[in-house]
Amino acid sequence: MSTTFIIAAFAALLLWWAWRSRPDPARIAAAQDALARGARLIDVRTAAEFQSGHVHGATNLPLSSLRSRIHEVGTTEDEIV
Repeated sequence: MSTTFIIAAFAALLLWWAWRSRPDPARIAAAQDALARGARLIDVRTAAEFQSGHVHGATNLPLSSLRSRIHEVGTTEDEIV
């Protein structure tokens, strides 16, 4: 396998990843609407990640402790994870 092929494949992979991980404007708008109506934003990152920066008003509920803290999650559609 040539070096040029490997570099081209890697570049294609990076482009695909960048395209796939771009924000979806419709989902962002839906989340903003829900937050404006009083929905609760749940941040499932670790406590350290949450402390390094988070959306104002978000609740930190790390995915690793979700099983033991599931009672903290409501049963309505008024929560965004």
